[in-house]
Amino acid sequence: MISTRPRRTLSDIKTHSGRVKGDHQTHRDYFQVGALELERCRRAKEREAAAARIAAINSRIAEIDQE
Repeated sequence: MISTRPRRTLSDIKTHSGRVKGDHQTHRDYFQVGALELERCRRAKEREAAAARIAAINSRIAEIDQE
């Protein structure tokens, strides 16, 4: 039996892509908040590490001054 219907292609597949309004995408807001919290945590650790390095340098300078 030969089909007379044309073959379906990718353009025939119906999706909801591009139809969703930005108002109803709260998951993006949650993701953004989570990403900002992670960045804040990383920056705080970076600041603590820098402060520890500065303290080590200051203590070494004090040792050098004593000698």
